[in-house]
Amino acid sequence: MSKIRARFEEIKNHPYLPAGAFVAGFVFDIVTLDRADSLFQILQQAAYLAFLTWLLYAKILYEHGLITIPQKLQRIWKYHEFTVQFLLGSLLSVYTLFYIKSASILSSLIFVFLIAALLVINEFVRLKRNQIVLSLVLFFLCLASYFIYLVPTLLGFVGVFPFALALVITLGCVAFVYRIIERKFRANPEMKKMVERKIVYSGGGVIALFLVSYVLQIIPPVPVSLSYIGIFRDVHKENGQYVLSYTRPWWRFWENGDQTFYARPGDSIVAFVRVFAPTGFRDEFRIRWLLRTPRGWEKQDSIPITVAGGRDQGFRGYTVKANYQPGHYRIQVETTDAREVGRLYMDVHPDAETGPRELKELRQ
Repeated sequence: MSKIRARFEEIKNHPYLPAGAFVAGFVFDIVTLDRADSLFQILQQAAYLAFLTWLLYAKILYEHGLITIPQKLQRIWKYHEFTVQFLLGSLLSVYTLFYIKSASILSSLIFVFLIAALLVINEFVRLKRNQIVLSLVLFFLCLASYFIYLVPTLLGFVGVFPFALALVITLGCVAFVYRIIERKFRANPEMKKMVERKIVYSGGGVIALFLVSYVLQIIPPVPVSLSYIGIFRDVHKENGQYVLSYTRPWWRFWENGDQTFYARPGDSIVAFVRVFAPTGFRDEFRIRWLLRTPRGWEKQDSIPITVAGGRDQGFRGYTVKANYQPGHYRIQVETTDAREVGRLYMDVHPDAETGPRELKELRQ
């Protein structure tokens, strides 16, 4: 038995174990991640957050000598730090994947990288002196991320109101955590002030981060995401499927439809999209057309499209543009609050050919 215990301690303290566990956990989350509106997933995250609230509450009181752990629970309590890290890592992995799915531009990816960096710090850096501050920051980050995707999922639309409501609820949670903890420190004003700063600064800092990110339009519009966007010449519906026509040669396999569009008089450009949204979701989006000019990107058109959620592969829709000119275009899908869901670039060239074209079909 002693040999087995010694071997276990050796494995537990292996220097590469944290990195291996991090990679394995992240891959596991990628494989097992369900839809954003999955009831099981929503309840599971709520349970994780509730348990984290209790663990951090007990951890703060224990570290300041305000509670003692019964002898019977000492064997379990010594693993509380690992439990906190596991729960934070699991939640942050899920939210990072949500943000990655919804991010489409460099600014949004910067926000995702920031969240991922905090996840890595949580997994690999053990800042003994400031560990509780880091844990509180990550905890409030998880709370805000949870409500930022849950509120629009329940309301059925995205925009300023769902985002503001999510932050108000998060602020209420920060106030609740502050209230239940500060009562225990009233007998020691100096220690009470120190703990208050940790809670208020970490919670307020997280809310400020989300507010600034929203104003700068760098926070991805979770829970919606762009599943597909492509350029085609014609579209019609057949047996419940959209039949999309294009002429792209086989060697341009990296393009979605006719991203290199050779236009003849009378041709129309069809922009086809699939947008994932939760069940019960219904909101207006816009497909914005921009043309690259010597003065920069200039808006050519903004076409509304109503997205209804619930379909696993995403809501299917399209817009048709008949008035255009040769040039380099950017087509982007936006929410009502001007946050970008996704984009696609295309080039329009005059086609001097007059012979018949070989049309291929894609069914969506």
